[in-house]
Parts: sequence; C-alpha cells; structure tokens
Amino acid sequence: MKKPTIAFSFCALLFAVVCARAETYYFDIDSFIADTQDGQQVNLSDTIWNDGGETKSYWYSDSSFTSTVTDATFSFLDNAENSVVMGGGNSTVSTGVKGRSLVIDGNFKMNLASLESMGTGSQSGALELAFFKGATPDNAISIGNYIGTGNSESLGFGGSGTSLKIESVELRAVNLGCAHNPLSSLEIGTLTLALANNHKASYFAAAGEGSSVENPDVKIGVLSTHYQVQSSYPSGALLYGESSFMSDGLPTINTNSYVQISSITGLASIGMGRSSADSSGGVTYVLTNSTNAATAGGILQLKDDSTAALSPERMTTDGAKVNLLMSSRAPDGSFSNATQSFTGDYMVISGNVALQSGKLLINYGAVGNDMSKGSLIFDKAASAPIASFGSSADIGSTYQFSDIRVDGGGEIVVRVESRDNFDRITLSSGGISGSGTLVVDFDTTAESELYELVVEDISQGLQIISWTSGNSCTATIEGAVKSFKYAVDGEEIEYVFASMATDAGLLVGYVAVPEPAEWAAALGLGAILLALWRRRK
Repeated sequence: MKKPTIAFSFCALLFAVVCARAETYYFDIDSFIADTQDGQQVNLSDTIWNDGGETKSYWYSDSSFTSTVTDATFSFLDNAENSVVMGGGNSTVSTGVKGRSLVIDGNFKMNLASLESMGTGSQSGALELAFFKGATPDNAISIGNYIGTGNSESLGFGGSGTSLKIESVELRAVNLGCAHNPLSSLEIGTLTLALANNHKASYFAAAGEGSSVENPDVKIGVLSTHYQVQSSYPSGALLYGESSFMSDGLPTINTNSYVQISSITGLASIGMGRSSADSSGGVTYVLTNSTNAATAGGILQLKDDSTAALSPERMTTDGAKVNLLMSSRAPDGSFSNATQSFTGDYMVISGNVALQSGKLLINYGAVGNDMSKGSLIFDKAASAPIASFGSSADIGSTYQFSDIRVDGGGEIVVRVESRDNFDRITLSSGGISGSGTLVVDFDTTAESELYELVVEDISQGLQIISWTSGNSCTATIEGAVKSFKYAVDGEEIEYVFASMATDAGLLVGYVAVPEPAEWAAALGLGAILLALWRRRK
C-alpha cells in the first residue's frame, strides 16, 4: 500500500478542520412570541416539530431566517464550538411581552461557545422573555461567553432545576435566576456590567441544597463594570432577588444563599433587591480575594423596583438580609491577607459582617451608616494571617452595628487625625461580647503619631466604640503596637497600650509606664494596706 502523499494529508486535515468549524445558529424570537402567550413555558423539544409531514422550526443557520435547522436531536446546542444568537437582523420585541420560557427538557444540554441576545427587548422592557430553564440539574447549561446588544437584558435564565455555568458575561443587565424560582447553582468566571436601559440593576438568585460558606450556591470570579456609569443609578449593581422584569410580585425570601466572589472592582455594587418584610432568609456574600481589590461601588438594599436614581429613601434594611463574610483565600485555598475595599455612597448592610481572613474596608460615611443592622463579628480562622475591619471613608466617620462579637479574634483599624477626629463605631443594642482578643490597630507604627494618643489616665482615652448604658466588654482588648518609647524633653519614656470599658463605650490609648521608684512606692503602699487589713482580722 502506498503511503499518503503530503498533499493528500494536508487536504484531509483541511477537510477535518472545515467540518469541525464553529457554526452560529439563530433563534426566531418574533415567531416564538407570536406563537406563545404570556407566562407560557415551551419545551426545547417543541421548538422543532413536524406539521403534516413538514418540519417546522424556530432555529435557523442564518441571520436572515431562510435556512431552517431541522436537527431534532439539538446536537448543535451541545457543541462547545458553536454559538447561538437569540434574534437577528432587526428583530425587536414589543412592550408588554411577559414570561416566555424555554425549558431544556429530556436529555438535552446546552454547551455553547457563546450565547448572544440581539434586539430582544424594547426600551420599556419585556418581562422574563426567552428564559432558559433546565428541567433538572442534569440539563446543565454551559456557555463560554454570554454577550448582548440593544436591550439584551430581556434574555435570561431561571428555574430551580437549572445548573448554569458561564465563563464570561458582558451585558447591559443580567437576569440569572429570580427569588421565586432560583437556579440550583450558578458559576461565572468574569461578570462585567454595562449601562442598562433605564439604568436598571442586574439580578440573580440561586439556592441549592446543603449550601454553606465552603459550598456556595454561586461562584463569581471577578465582578466589575465596563463603563464609568452614573454612580447615582444602580446599573452597576448585582442584586440578589427579584428583577422588575420578573412576572412575580414582591418575593418572600426564606432561604439562605451563599455567594462567593473573588474580586469586586470598578464601580460594581452588590446587595439585595426588594423583598417582603416577612422574609426570614437572605444572602451571604463571601469575599474570597486572593489579591487586593477596590470598587467605587457599594452595598444596596432596595425597597422598590423603580428605575429612578438612587436615594436614601429607596434604601431599607427590612426584609431579607444582606450579610458579608471576608474570607481571603490564596489560590491553593489556604487563608490569605488580601483586602476588599468599598468606597461607594451606599453601605446598606441589613445583616452581619464577619471577618475570617483578610481585610474588609467599607465607607463609614455612606448612606446606611446609621440604619439598623446585625453584628460585627471578629472570627479569625486559626491559620489566617489577619482578619481586619475598618473604614475607607475620610477619617472621622461613624458606622453603626447592633453589637460586636469577638469569637476567634480579629483586628479593628482605627485611623486617627487628632484626638477629636478618628474613626468610630456605635452599637445600637449591645456591647462587645466573646472571649477572643480584639486588636486595635491605629494604622501607624510611627512613634511620633502614637505619642498623640498618650493620656495621663486611660479614662481620658479615645472612645472608639460607643454603646448604650448597661452594656459592657468581655473580650480582651490589645493594641497592634503594644508599647513604644518616645523622648520627651530629652528623656526617653516608655508608653503601653491601655483600654477601659465604661458604661458608655470602649476607651483606648497609651499611658506612661511608671518609673521604678513609682512602682516601689506603689508596692510599698500596697504592703502597708495589706498589713493593716490582716491586723484587723
């Protein structure tokens, strides 16, 4: 047998490459809407059907909708090289269309290189249009790039049987599950939000069984914004709950979902959409930064679904709770010391803020600083390098929590400009509980700056934490700098950190270490008093 020639081998390879090339398929949104009603769910298997011997289909291989796809096995949707465009040409959707859902049924799966939403919404918005839903988690949906043009936020995903994985998302606004029918799981590599129509926020919801901090319902790598959107609108916000596009009304959220985010940058915000005051559940954002990240966005909790500009009146801490957990992790999963900072104008945190590893900075001076919320919890993991909390605002702002718990311990950063201007925390209903150690870091090791915190008696110290009368502190309080020496009038004096819990709050500062003669005098007086006490007995 003759060996194949080089030319023949090249031709065979070229033929294989051509046969394996990526294809793009188009879904006819207009016809789909015309044939369905508001709220109707259509199985994927019913989007290609036989009518009197003639095969009908909503699927096409060209954007002009002339070449019908009749592959009822839907193998073209389970091909990681292929792409799908929802709509095409000048396809538009009229206002008022609601609730068309496409259910991935049978043994079908969606595994695509990209999914694009093209002209699938009007300026006023269409509700829950062409939502992809999995009948069971086995009908997994995996997409490389999820992108959109025009009013692309009308396309989305939902359904408690839906397991959704997307490598990257870049849309004006996204709908990835909703509170009344959350996804079973959601995983996104990079989520980039742009300016949405009417400045709407993006929404998501997932609630799997047995979820926890270590087994989250949602995993997001990087959350960011693509454009410098107007910070007075929620376009750059990713909120848990129910979008204004959803057909259901005000949701009651009774599940507790965990959302792991590795990095929040740009102007991106997180938080909670509107929910019923009867809600007993909420969402915990687990921030697992392996590198330092900062966002000019904030933390929101909306009381309405309007598309108006943000305002304090639109914020609430009623309903489902927003919790934060800072748990910095290295790429190998071990605890690390990275920082996540929020500097936005809204810091509305209705639940708890916990520190396990790393550093979390929020804007003490933002809207929400005096609204009711949960506990500030210092629970440093045993192997964590730090578990630190502080302010990203100008020095001197005050932020409120209900109380402080010191379990595994941690560190609070208190920046000081002067004895009258420093970062403060006020507690609305409790004191400092727990048996752990809370370290106070004045954000400096300079002896000249620490000397400004020296007082004759600790009762004159800085009240960095305030509480109502009747509360107290059971935790151990230490300074990040336990002692330092400073020359005063040519004499070097040693100063040590000291703290004092009063009926009004926690006082901290530095006091001079007594001279040996003063110690001796104090000890001598103590001996005399002890002898007198014994003689009385």
